[in-house]
Amino acid sequence: MAWQVCQLPPLIVATTAATATNAIGHLDDAESITLFFTSSATSLTSGTRIEISQFDPADNLPVGVTQSTQFFSLSSAVGLISTAAPAKTVVVITDVSFRGLRLAVLASANVAGEVIAHACKQIFV
Repeated sequence: MAWQVCQLPPLIVATTAATATNAIGHLDDAESITLFFTSSATSLTSGTRIEISQFDPADNLPVGVTQSTQFFSLSSAVGLISTAAPAKTVVVITDVSFRGLRLAVLASANVAGEVIAHACKQIFV
């Protein structure tokens, strides 16, 4: 058995009015998740939070099936990160027991299409 690192889609703000980045899924096999924040992201303010969900945003629900798509705050520690932070700011999440992840941001600080963070997961295969 060995550790393997898998690249995940970047976390992007779609519009200037968005209050969250795109959600990434297929995280239930991860041992840890690492977020690499971009130093140029204007959306990184004191209002930024890591949010998680038990539903997998990467999977489409079958017709007639409903389930909660609610996201909950994992941490507000991202609030310590600002555009003045170094380009190599990293957050590592261990004990992954959720399926979806996104970043909540303040809508007034967004630039449409801006990459807020790059992500990868570490799995044991």
